[in-house]
Amino acid sequence: MPPQSSDARCCKVKHVFRLGESYMAKRDSKRRAWTSADVRELKSAARNKMPARKIARSLKRSEGATRQKAFSLGLSLDSRG
Repeated sequence: MPPQSSDARCCKVKHVFRLGESYMAKRDSKRRAWTSADVRELKSAARNKMPARKIARSLKRSEGATRQKAFSLGLSLDSRG
């Protein structure tokens, strides 16, 4: 078993894997369902041409998750940084 840092002990760790000579902990991801309020806010922000990164931050989600949901709803966020 690799030595654990103080970060690995305080957080829920699912897997520990070796990268070169150091060890990195992979944290458990907690998935949150998209609420109707989240979708409403995403659509409104997309209509207002808000950048994808700001939309994601306001929804407290990753930019990737925000872009994926927008794509599944038929919204385009491609031209925004």
